[in-house]
Amino acid sequence: MGSCSDGKPPTGRMPPVLTLGKAAPDFAFQMIQDGEFNPEHATDSLNNYKGKVVYLDFWASWCKPCLKSMPLLNDLRAELGRDDFEVIAVNLDINASLGQEFLADHPVDYLVVRTDDSINELYKIKGLPTSYFIDKDGILRYAHQGFKVEDMKKIRQQLMSLLK
Repeated sequence: MGSCSDGKPPTGRMPPVLTLGKAAPDFAFQMIQDGEFNPEHATDSLNNYKGKVVYLDFWASWCKPCLKSMPLLNDLRAELGRDDFEVIAVNLDINASLGQEFLADHPVDYLVVRTDDSINELYKIKGLPTSYFIDKDGILRYAHQGFKVEDMKKIRQQLMSLLK
């Protein structure tokens, strides 16, 4: 299976309501190592990454396709560098310690963050992983739901088109 969802196959398309060509909804977050999200202690927000292409990835520790995608995203992040590109992985585990344990066993070099539960509605998360490609102006350009190893070629092509 390529997606952790309600049993429906991954679409590889933008979930309903969010529209390509529109601004990515902003949200506050903090690094997952900081524990449970507290809006009073949020350390960053998506809007602070304008000027970079952002691969916004929603994942959870129990999601088997997420386990496959994360090391490949880590390799892609290392290849593309930090100057114009950032991966922001939003952990959706109910308990932050589950995400922390996962990262202890499967570390990555990109940002892994927590936010509040409203993110599911804000980004219309229906299955995991769900990813959004955001251009340097903060505009949603592509979306992808589910993951199979062969998806990396298309993901890389879409990111390269945004980095040009």
